[in-house]
Amino acid sequence: SIMHLALNLELYFMGQGERSTIKNHTMAKMKYQMLPVMLVYSAAVISAAVLFVRPDGDDDYDDAKHDRLLAAAADGDYDEYGGNENYYAESPIWELSDLPLTLTAFGYLQNIVFSTIRKFRATNGKYGDIRKRFVPNNVDYVIHRYGEWILLMIGEGVLSLLIVDTANTKDYYIITTFGVLTVIFIQILKFESEPSHAEGHALWKNLLHSMCYSYLIQVLSMGLIVFGVTYKVFLIDVVKDAEKKEKEAGYGYDDGSKASRMLGASPVISDEDSAALFSAGLFVVIISLELMCLTHCGIKRALEHMVRRQKGGQHGKTMVPHWPVIIIALFKVGIILFTMTLSQWTKDPAELTICGFCIVLALSASRVMNFFFIHRKEVIQNLTETVRTTVGRAAAVLPPVISETGEKAAQRASDSWTMARNTVTGASSRDPKYDASAPTSNLSNDSARLEKKSEDRTSSTKSDTILTDNDLTSGINSSFDGIVVADLNGIITQVNDTVVTLFGYATKIEMIGKNLSILVGGSDGKRHDGYVKAFKKRVTTNANPQHKVLGRQRMLHACRADGTEFPCIIGIKMVSNNTRIAGYIRDMSGVVSEEKKKASMEMNTNEAIERVVDDHAFDAIIASNDHGIIQRVNDRCVAEFGYESKGELVSKNISVLMHDVIGHPELLSDSHGEQRLAVLTRKDGKEFQCIVASKKIKGTDNMVAFYVRNLDRAKASFKCEKCD
Repeated sequence: SIMHLALNLELYFMGQGERSTIKNHTMAKMKYQMLPVMLVYSAAVISAAVLFVRPDGDDDYDDAKHDRLLAAAADGDYDEYGGNENYYAESPIWELSDLPLTLTAFGYLQNIVFSTIRKFRATNGKYGDIRKRFVPNNVDYVIHRYGEWILLMIGEGVLSLLIVDTANTKDYYIITTFGVLTVIFIQILKFESEPSHAEGHALWKNLLHSMCYSYLIQVLSMGLIVFGVTYKVFLIDVVKDAEKKEKEAGYGYDDGSKASRMLGASPVISDEDSAALFSAGLFVVIISLELMCLTHCGIKRALEHMVRRQKGGQHGKTMVPHWPVIIIALFKVGIILFTMTLSQWTKDPAELTICGFCIVLALSASRVMNFFFIHRKEVIQNLTETVRTTVGRAAAVLPPVISETGEKAAQRASDSWTMARNTVTGASSRDPKYDASAPTSNLSNDSARLEKKSEDRTSSTKSDTILTDNDLTSGINSSFDGIVVADLNGIITQVNDTVVTLFGYATKIEMIGKNLSILVGGSDGKRHDGYVKAFKKRVTTNANPQHKVLGRQRMLHACRADGTEFPCIIGIKMVSNNTRIAGYIRDMSGVVSEEKKKASMEMNTNEAIERVVDDHAFDAIIASNDHGIIQRVNDRCVAEFGYESKGELVSKNISVLMHDVIGHPELLSDSHGEQRLAVLTRKDGKEFQCIVASKKIKGTDNMVAFYVRNLDRAKASFKCEKCD
């Protein structure tokens, strides 16, 4: 607490940023939260010191409570680990020696209550803008720190399994093995079931979700500590039982090493108590993990997942129960109830450890199944896309068995023979005198004619598409633009050398078989798969597909292999009898870079003007360029000159307000900040006397700021010496 107080004092006096906000935040935290809690903690420290230097009681048991055993165990009722079984069995639930820990726990709860009240009080809207009272958190940083803290608590559980002496027994290996596996699955449940970034995280949603998540992190930490300690208790009992059996068998010995390792008296925990402690710790862990998931998605959304829309009904769709999700939710409730009563079913440490592992494993499986049933379409779609991409890459690498030209030639020959045979059959049916043994010149002529027609038809089809072996290779490789050919699923089938160089790939093989979305940058990259699906649906359901993107050029950002983006113009057309897409890409980096530079300069100028033209300033402020065109004014200027809005002044010449600048352009370029008396004109034509100071705006090339202070208003408020 003292270190935390010192940190806030440092922030109060030396914190960088919005100073007023930092001071308000740290002062409120120290005044209403930290100082009251520190008073309780101070009382706990003082009471602990008093009890330490003035122990009460004169009997042997009371004196033994304050001894720290460093060597041999005590005689009498103390066991070999320094514990007094009779004393702890007869001790009351609470006594005066528990006062320091009680005050510490009270201070912890008081800190939570005061923090909650302070935050909700600041956000209820009654005390002004919250941005002036609270410094916002870096959510990504907080998520990272919370993750490190939970890993530390999980590490305590693993450490509890490693710091105990070993025993060559079945129960020891069962507890150690399944204990480690349980801790691993708890870690998976924690980190794989929540967002790893700010978007979608409970800390980002609102104050209620953020506070619930923060407090659940603390509850989870306490549950993990208790859960880890029970493993140590189980292993100590197993080791003690093994040593006892060795002594009873006559081949064990006691050299006092056990007592020499104890730094203080260790109370004896019965099997019932250790089983209850294990059940309670595991229950707190799993219920905290489930509630933390609800803080991310919200209770309302979790309930919405239990119903789904189904076609039919009066309005076309009806809501029906989503039974798989409901069954999984009931299964989770059953797991939680079983965990609560686990100590009533068995007291054996090995059986408890196995049950704990099965509980965490079942909860992990239910999370996976729940995600699958809620996002079933997306999961199946991603799996299908992965398989299709893998097959496409393999097909691109493996050589084709039959070339496309060979397939077309075989198809032409088959079509020619079929048509010739049909012609002969038709001639026979029309002419009864037809003789099959007649000379074959007519058949040969018909076949040649039909073959010529087939070739003409094939050549006309060939002219409609660029996707032929020779023409495609020679055409796209000689193109100045980058050309990408893909199927209707968005899988790249062919690219030219320009595309490989433009996107920074080493060979064409790296691109062929991948999805087109790897080439699309910006926000379009995430939505590109949806565009392709809608385009495919439009193409496959229409005989003559006409889409708004076909034959048109548009600007977008493309993504290179190294992740950098560049602007380009893309045009799309259908090829291969509407079975493939050809995209033509032209790099526009050189053109757009100049436009970006100009836009960046304009943005910097606007930001510089915004910093100067303050709406909260006492003076009227006018920003204009060196030609006298007003660019921006503040609220005080609008009120001072009698206008209704800022738009009435922006883009007008400043001479409508200052007549003395007409014929004196040097007044618009004065950057010395000197003050001068002037007479300005309001909207209604009335004039008033004022002091005007002009100054060049830093960060701009030709912008000047005029600061106007009304002297007539000052004279009306104060008496000057001349008036006296």
